Formats: sequence, C-alpha cells, structure tokens
Amino acid sequence: MPSGAIEYKSGTYLVSTNVLETNANSGIRCVWSGKMNTYRIDFAWKFDWDELRSQGVDELTGHIIVTAKDDWFTTTKIDVKLTDDNQEITKQVQARGYLDTASYEYSLIPHYAPVTVKPDYDKMFAPSDQNDTILVVDGKKLHVNKIVSKFVKCLKG
Repeated sequence: MPSGAIEYKSGTYLVSTNVLETNANSGIRCVWSGKMNTYRIDFAWKFDWDELRSQGVDELTGHIIVTAKDDWFTTTKIDVKLTDDNQEITKQVQARGYLDTASYEYSLIPHYAPVTVKPDYDKMFAPSDQNDTILVVDGKKLHVNKIVSKFVKCLKG
C-alpha cells in the first residue's frame, strides 16, 4: 500500500492529435493526450487507479503540472481530486504556435476509506479481574462489574 505522494514525470512529446503517452506508476495507469486547436492546446489525462482502490484507497488528491519545452505556453498547475476510476482531467492552455512540445508531472496522495472496526464482544465481556459478576442476556454470559448489573436491573424495573 502506498503511503505518501505518488509522483511521476513524463517524457517530452510533440503535441499532435491524440495520445502522447501511456504509463503505469505505483498502481496508477495514466493516458495523456493533447491536441492542437488554433493557438490552444487541449490536454487530457485519464487515470485508471483500480489497483489502488482494491487496496483500500478511496480517493487521490494532488496536482498535475504541464510545461512547454521552450516556454511556448505558461507552465500550468491543475489541482486534481480523483474519486472515480477512469476519471479524466482536462485543461486547455493558450499556446503561441501551431506545434508545441510539452511534458507533465503529477503528485497524487492516496486517501484511504475509514476502516470500521466491529467490536469484539467476546473479548470485551470476557472474565477479568475487573469483573465481579455475570449478567446473562439472551442466554449469553457477559462478565461485568456489579454496578452494570444493578443498572440493567433498574432499567428492567
């Protein structure tokens, strides 16, 4: 199970019309695509993190930073919150030309769903030096303190 941020840095690619890179890193598979659109670039990242979900991860939060090789567009930071598998993050950036070369990096922190612990009643009501009487409830013997036993008797009337 990952603890701490999961980080990745891509290679540098000429932005064309579709998939720029597919990678797998620490239980996250990411497909990065980019498309030139008249002095703009439409970027998309599709994150498949089903492997992490099967390990108890509930969501991923962090950021993506996309950078132009020759500063043809402003380095852009995108805040990310992934709550669904195969979730896609998109961002349009202003470009200066018709062809740009770019890279990206991400840093994502896994968050785990709270684990609900079922109380172990057998252990909780087992004989101990603190218990001095037995309370029978629905045929089950519970080792308790006399005060608990008296309280239950008062409730029953």
